[in-house]
Amino acid sequence: MPKERFDTAGEMLHYCWHLLFRASQERSHPMQTPVIGTYDPDTREPHLRTVILRRVDIQQRKIDFYTDIRSAK
Repeated sequence: MPKERFDTAGEMLHYCWHLLFRASQERSHPMQTPVIGTYDPDTREPHLRTVILRRVDIQQRKIDFYTDIRSAK
């Protein structure tokens, strides 16, 4: 069940990392397919793509995700 209130920003950050970790482990988790966005300052346009969350290392604060090679990057 989602937590409704956090006493500190650190507590919220900890909770978010654990949500991401869980999503990387459960294929049917709703957060396993996040949308990653970048911004092109030359065209002033955002570029969004859906990726697959594969691995989350909470200790090192690293996220590995895959994208389809056929899609524009």
